[in-house]
Amino acid sequence: MAILSLVSRLPAHWFYRALATARLAVLFVRAGQYFRKSGLRDLGLAPQHHGRLDLNRHRHYFFGAVFLGAVFGRIRGRALDGAEIRRFSILSALACFFDDLTDEAPGHFLPKADVAEYGRRADPSGLALVFLKKTREALPVARVAEFEEALHRVFQIEAVGAQKALRPPAPDEVERLTAEKGGYSVLLFRCLLADPIPEAERRALLEFGHFVQLCDDIFDLWHDRQRNTTTAATQNDVEQLIALFHHRTVAVANAFRQLHVPGSRPETALHTVFFLVAITRVCLHRYRRLQKKHGTLPLDNRRAMVVDMAQWHTRLQAIWNVFTVMPPKPSNPKPSNQKPSNQKPSNQKPSNQKPRNQKPHNQKPAQT
Repeated sequence: MAILSLVSRLPAHWFYRALATARLAVLFVRAGQYFRKSGLRDLGLAPQHHGRLDLNRHRHYFFGAVFLGAVFGRIRGRALDGAEIRRFSILSALACFFDDLTDEAPGHFLPKADVAEYGRRADPSGLALVFLKKTREALPVARVAEFEEALHRVFQIEAVGAQKALRPPAPDEVERLTAEKGGYSVLLFRCLLADPIPEAERRALLEFGHFVQLCDDIFDLWHDRQRNTTTAATQNDVEQLIALFHHRTVAVANAFRQLHVPGSRPETALHTVFFLVAITRVCLHRYRRLQKKHGTLPLDNRRAMVVDMAQWHTRLQAIWNVFTVMPPKPSNPKPSNQKPSNQKPSNQKPSNQKPRNQKPHNQKPAQT
């Protein structure tokens, strides 16, 4: 109780950050314990499928999904339970196969009925369809239709492959694809929770997904260049990319502050999102430093371009950002409680006097 009393006396942004940090840490500890003890067993892999699943990749996807779950939990006011963590693990295993399944996609729109058939042809082992079947079985009944719609939307973006075309798409089209792929990917995991998705939350999660996809593209700049994949990160120079990142950060903050949920939930959820902001700023700082040093990004130098979050100096930079980077202040200040004046407007007629032709002052403009 003494600790809670002390935390409650902190400035508002520090209170929200402390609360978000504690909630996130507890959830990650629980998720880590589950992954070590039950993660592989709950996937129910048959003996012939052992070795087909990249466990390191699954772990990476799983903890990324748990981070999304932390944001969802702060919005609804309740952390993920054991059954929900299990669903996140199964869908994360399916996500491990997703990029590989779409590498040889047909390059055109697929009806919903053809998606499963394509999965059978693209993955002869059938493991991806096993995970899809397990995910569908674990879905809350009320979220099935939304899950299928989100899954189809994400798959179509990869199947059409506009970002991998020989003729790169226009920046506006890349932004649309980034928003749709990221937004519906986040909604896909949100459908694993039984709670209804109000329209305000749906809009906020679509905005959040757009931001998550942009962060992913920023980290994957070198890899996407090697794969000839067009993203916002490959189309913009470093300063433009930083400006775009800031713009999307503000958009997420505004969307979360419009959530119709009580108490500290919107701000705590937003401060949870800012852990991703802190990590991505490390990557952007690296790019800016490289461009300043070389005059341009050394796109052929994998060691320089790829940020390794396992290195301690990189982690320290991220920790520093966690404690120093805060969400922008609300753009719409609360209206004043001052009552409107009862004074009647003046009946004085506007003057017809023409403005005098005064010479402009030679005053220097104020520096910003």
